[in-house]
Amino acid sequence: MILRGEKVILKLSTLKHVPLYWKWIRDKEVTRYLTGAQFPKTYRAEIRWFRQTKRKKDEKLFIILDAATKKPIGNLGIHQISIFNKKAGIGLMIGEKDFWNKGYGTDALKTALRYCFKKLKLNKVTLTVDVQNKRGIRCYEKCGFVTIGFLKDDAIRSGIMKDSYLMEAFANERKKKRIKAHMRGLKF
Repeated sequence: MILRGEKVILKLSTLKHVPLYWKWIRDKEVTRYLTGAQFPKTYRAEIRWFRQTKRKKDEKLFIILDAATKKPIGNLGIHQISIFNKKAGIGLMIGEKDFWNKGYGTDALKTALRYCFKKLKLNKVTLTVDVQNKRGIRCYEKCGFVTIGFLKDDAIRSGIMKDSYLMEAFANERKKKRIKAHMRGLKF
């Protein structure tokens, strides 16, 4: 499966991408804000994780390629896909720092959301984000995500309990506008 955006191409990940994933998760600057992730401690454990995840019917793992050069620059996962409940979670990582702050994450996320809403017919997609990850939050908001909750002491990052925002994007614009109107009165 191949999904095309303006700047990126999303292809289903294969075992040959694991060395890149391993390289990226070893970089503390790359993983600084990742929420909910417990990274494998060894390369063999990373391979085991990859194989287990690929076997799951409710998971899709993509490698993010720069559309111009076909260079792998990150990965994206659609998690806990529930066709019955019409929802999923999503997460992404731009592992190649030369591609930060250039719209690649935004394009990858928009491309994945099109797939979720048009092909999978999902109603909503959720994610969590570290409250200090301003770049990530801006990206998610550009893609239509709205903050719906504050999760105190949500995840351990660098040995410290950190807070997260819970965000969601809807296929239906009216629902998104109602959520935004409701959330305006709440403080996080």
